[in-house]
Amino acid sequence: MAKILVVGHPDSDYQIIETLLHEVGMRPALPSKREKMSPLEIDAALLKATPNTSTNQSLQASNKITNRQLTVNAVWHGLAMDLFLGNIDQSLWGWADPQALYLLDYWQKMDESIHFALVYDHPHSILTHHQDLLDSDAIEQKLQEWIDYNEALLHFYSRNQERCLLVNSQQAKLSSSSYIQQVQLHIEAPWQNSIVKNSTLATQSKKLDKSLPFKPLGTTSPPDQLAHFLADFIIKSHPSVTQLYQELQASASLPLRKDSHLHADNQPAVLAWQAMVQQRRQLAEQTTAIQQNNTELTSIRQENNLLLNQLHTTQEAFESIHLTHKNTEDLLNTAVQEKNDTLKKINLLEQEKQQVLNKYKQLEQEKQQTLSQYKQLEQTQGRALQERENDNKQLLAQLHHTQEELERLFLENQRLNALPVYYGAAERIRSQLDYRLGAAMIQNSRNISGWLNMPFALLKEHRKPISSETGLPAISEYQDAYEAEKMQRHLSYQLGQTLLKHSRNPLLWLTAPWALSKTVREFRKQAKRSK
Repeated sequence: MAKILVVGHPDSDYQIIETLLHEVGMRPALPSKREKMSPLEIDAALLKATPNTSTNQSLQASNKITNRQLTVNAVWHGLAMDLFLGNIDQSLWGWADPQALYLLDYWQKMDESIHFALVYDHPHSILTHHQDLLDSDAIEQKLQEWIDYNEALLHFYSRNQERCLLVNSQQAKLSSSSYIQQVQLHIEAPWQNSIVKNSTLATQSKKLDKSLPFKPLGTTSPPDQLAHFLADFIIKSHPSVTQLYQELQASASLPLRKDSHLHADNQPAVLAWQAMVQQRRQLAEQTTAIQQNNTELTSIRQENNLLLNQLHTTQEAFESIHLTHKNTEDLLNTAVQEKNDTLKKINLLEQEKQQVLNKYKQLEQEKQQTLSQYKQLEQTQGRALQERENDNKQLLAQLHHTQEELERLFLENQRLNALPVYYGAAERIRSQLDYRLGAAMIQNSRNISGWLNMPFALLKEHRKPISSETGLPAISEYQDAYEAEKMQRHLSYQLGQTLLKHSRNPLLWLTAPWALSKTVREFRKQAKRSK
């Protein structure tokens, strides 16, 4: 799987190289598999995450970058691996990014199958792309940025020629076949065609020419010829720029040939002179046209004044007619309004007449309904008197029964008030043998010594005298009988009852431990359910 990274100064027309590679089979890079990031976004993230980098500045505004490559922390290698996984099914793919100049060493080490297309252009490109530069300081800054960028490009190429092609973008455009042949010899990949067809290249060139301002001097329009001539003059005054460009030409895999640029030393000057003459002719023609336009404009203004006066006269006449028409329309509207008011009054009278008739009919109906209701009322009153007599008899019988019940409850209350009041139901339960035996078992089950001493403790409780309950009322007659019910639900009482039940029958002595254990389990279950 081959990969190509196209790197060039933003003003080097590096897009030409990317377009040619796409034409012969290089596929655009797909987003990374997990993060869905493009290669340009990954380059931007790596530059931002790398220390000592001015990520908030563009390449044109950055500091001197010659021969300086960034060291990317290993924690960021996952972004590159994610990009490779996203394109693992493509046999030949790549991308173009001017910002990747900082990361050439990084990508070169990340994958041995990555090849680099390093793109440069004539220094003309700086000035022709930025024709809004007004002072020498701005020009100096742009040229210095071009020097810094291409020095770094040349330095990387000199160290990695086996994986790089250094090409002039304009020469690649003029002789695309030679460039593609070099790429195919340099990179083993499934190319679509061995040579790009001239018709295809011409079509792509037309598309590129709309967005790329630099062209060879002999093929540009007169204003661009003058701009190129002035750019040549400025660049000749900067030997460092010319020297670096010559070094690029000498080292390039595909340099710009002389016959592709300028055919004679005086050619730029002649073309620039022709451009200046043509511009002066155009300016003179434009001045004459402006004068003619001014004369025509004066005549048009006079005609407009006459038309304006006629318009004022016509407007006054129209306003007079409009006023007369408005008065007539107002009189007509008044007459129509009066007619409508009369019709509305007639309609109201008709409606009132109809309402009176409806009310008369309604009164007749109400009269009939009243007579019918009167007859029904007489019948209803007779039935109501009979029902009321029956109800009175029933109420009298209920009153006698209620009085007798009240007398009985009164006598019962007097009897209960005469009886003594008993308290202490809980103490009676605690003093019973079954509760004391259960409490002894619980008390002695807390440690080993208690378990050993438990038989003696139970025998001791059994031998204690039992208080006599002779003459005492039933526990149910106690005022706090509900306390006795609570005590009977205690584990002590239930264990004592189970023990007494099994101790009275010798046949049940062997099953007593299991019965006691079952009582404890059932008590715990009941306690959980009550919570």
